[in-house]
Amino acid sequence: MQVYPCTKEKKYEVSYIPHMLEKTNANIHIIDPKTTEWKKVVDQIVESKLIISSSLHGIILAEAYGVPAIWLNNEKSTQKPFKYLDYYYSTGRMNPLCVSSIQEGLKIKNVTIPDLSNIQDNLINSFPYDLWRQI
Repeated sequence: MQVYPCTKEKKYEVSYIPHMLEKTNANIHIIDPKTTEWKKVVDQIVESKLIISSSLHGIILAEAYGVPAIWLNNEKSTQKPFKYLDYYYSTGRMNPLCVSSIQEGLKIKNVTIPDLSNIQDNLINSFPYDLWRQI
């Protein structure tokens, strides 16, 4: 179950999601996280075959929708790696795939994601629906 079920044809080989504090001029499709049109962001992620992202939210969303993602930790990054490592470790990946440039990420083939269905099911089953039905 997804909050926003979305199936789209693939339009982009690779898309880049920068961290919201990052300015970029990448020469690949860029998904702008600074928008109120969140469905458009999800649509573009689903339309991508691969995501390279310096945004943790971009990585998590991509993987939640079954799109492989590569973590970009470059010199522009203002983010500490702790939160990224926390996410990867919590999904059973002790040696996460991390690149230092978009060009390095473009060279990587066959990026996979773990089966997250058990984690997703546990999250959905633990959601306090009864609290939200009253609102």
